[in-house]
Amino acid sequence: MLPRINEFVHNTFPILADPDQITRGDFEIFSVYLIDKEGTLRTYIPGVKEARPRLDVIFEELAKIQGIDPPEFESVRDLVVVRRPGGGVPAAVPVPEDPADLLDVQWMWSHNQIWPKDTFKLAFVVNIRERYHVYGANETKMTPFRLELDLPKGITLARPIQYPKAETKTDPILNIPLDTYQTAIPMPVVYLKASGKLKIKDLTVTARIRFQACNDTTCLQPATKQIDMPLPVVPRGAPRLTVAGSFAW
Repeated sequence: MLPRINEFVHNTFPILADPDQITRGDFEIFSVYLIDKEGTLRTYIPGVKEARPRLDVIFEELAKIQGIDPPEFESVRDLVVVRRPGGGVPAAVPVPEDPADLLDVQWMWSHNQIWPKDTFKLAFVVNIRERYHVYGANETKMTPFRLELDLPKGITLARPIQYPKAETKTDPILNIPLDTYQTAIPMPVVYLKASGKLKIKDLTVTARIRFQACNDTTCLQPATKQIDMPLPVVPRGAPRLTVAGSFAW
């Protein structure tokens, strides 16, 4: 039932946080199982794919089994403990209240105004907070990175949205290879088309970025970051400038 249990029997850590690899049969994946040195399952903390149980919950359950008071945690909701490779003093990684804050999005239109019957471009760069990663657009085991555009009537995609190639790395929690974006996501240019009947007015294009962010010990719930991008429409042939975008560009 637990084919890898021998790897943990000789380990001094009774907490197993790799359920996708150690569980089979009726055991639920992405929960945390507490197994003693004899290999007996003592209890488990339910979890889901999108959010594994927090460390304070795990230690509270472990303390119950041992009949002792659980350790005190400070700012449990704001910090998670990261074990450095090879040991050493654990370091704290800030966890934002809103996972969407882990992404900093910069965007740019090819023109500050568009004309009816125009073909224009949108450029994106998505920066990921240090010590976090998100999962590639083609990843199937975790929530993949996705960009959706809410386009006004008269604006359409001239080409399908493309994604940069992700980097395949071994996930430190699941111990399996997963496609990830580690630092920044330089999105290929998005090509759009304006109808010849597009009305002269100020429009807004809404971008929704769906992703799941993780660090070396914790995966946050999938989140959506939304950006509203003004897009003025002017008569064809009216003066305009090239390049307009976010102030952070």
